[in-house]
Amino acid sequence: MRTVFSKVLFSVFVLSLFLQGCTSGKEDSGVRVTGVSLSSVELKLLEGVQKQLTVIIAPREATDKTVSWASSNEGVASVSDVGVVTAVKEGVATITVTAKDGGKTAACKVTVVSAASAGIPDYSKAPGSVRLMTYNVGVFGKYMKNSISLVADLLKEAQPDIVGLNELDSCNTRHNIYQLKELNTCLGKGWNYVFQSMYEYKNGGYGIGIETPRKVLDSRSYDIPKTPGVRHMGVLAVELEDFVFMSTHLNTSGAVSLEQAKRINEYVRRDYWTSKKPVFLAGDMNSRLGSATMEELSRYWTVISVNAPTFSAKEPKNCIDFVLILNNFANYTVVKSSVCTGFRSGDVKMASDHLPIFVDVAF
Repeated sequence: MRTVFSKVLFSVFVLSLFLQGCTSGKEDSGVRVTGVSLSSVELKLLEGVQKQLTVIIAPREATDKTVSWASSNEGVASVSDVGVVTAVKEGVATITVTAKDGGKTAACKVTVVSAASAGIPDYSKAPGSVRLMTYNVGVFGKYMKNSISLVADLLKEAQPDIVGLNELDSCNTRHNIYQLKELNTCLGKGWNYVFQSMYEYKNGGYGIGIETPRKVLDSRSYDIPKTPGVRHMGVLAVELEDFVFMSTHLNTSGAVSLEQAKRINEYVRRDYWTSKKPVFLAGDMNSRLGSATMEELSRYWTVISVNAPTFSAKEPKNCIDFVLILNNFANYTVVKSSVCTGFRSGDVKMASDHLPIFVDVAF
């Protein structure tokens, strides 16, 4: 009986060894990496810009997809352990990714250029000033399917204290999202927004908005003339601790925009002429300096933004976007003003058919 029992134990032992061997063999025969490639083989980045490189492992079902990253010159371009490249300073570096399984590699040449050599102006804010900006964003869809995240990056780089935004869709069939809220999400914590729908459009809204990292104390919306057969526009005013900012978008018809300008003047004379705070008006006026519309506005306002082309973004020829100050306030200084023709964080010529314009004002 003992002999039989011993034989059974021996058989079980041998079988367990056999099964372990089979399991070990399966682990050893995992799918090996045969190749590695990157989403880009060459990058040109401005100083301070980051770019995600994506590694592609072949075959897709490879068992071990662990990789490591390295830069040939971290003083020019560094890379994180997940492939995020940071452009440090002018020069050339090679980013290499290496697969743990088999040591296969792929490389990306990174050329870093400075903003100056790329022709990008210095938009640093003047100390002690307030930056006012206006930007017709063209429903974030003039040259791209959705430029909201790009515009958010441009605004974060420009650092306005307040920006008026023209041409915003709100939950209509053209763009079934609340565009200003989406932009606010992309801008991140600390930004506040106010929206005014100027008229119903495709079962939703279309209008103007304001974004600011400052606290909004009050907001008002004003209608401006409804012309038969012509969609009317509006004015959105917000009051902050130390100034009032009004955003508008006037009609493309000179006759209509003239009447709209007259109505704006009536509103400010009634509601803001005695304000102890400076009052600013900004927006796409669809008119040039010297036009009847701008002459009408000049009865109560002074243009303080630079007279430089804002439209179209790809071939700027006309200045139709302006920032103005109400003439009841005299104690101010225009420190700096510029049309934004280039950014580190993205291509402003693709973001909209208008270019943003800003003014730095001390008061």
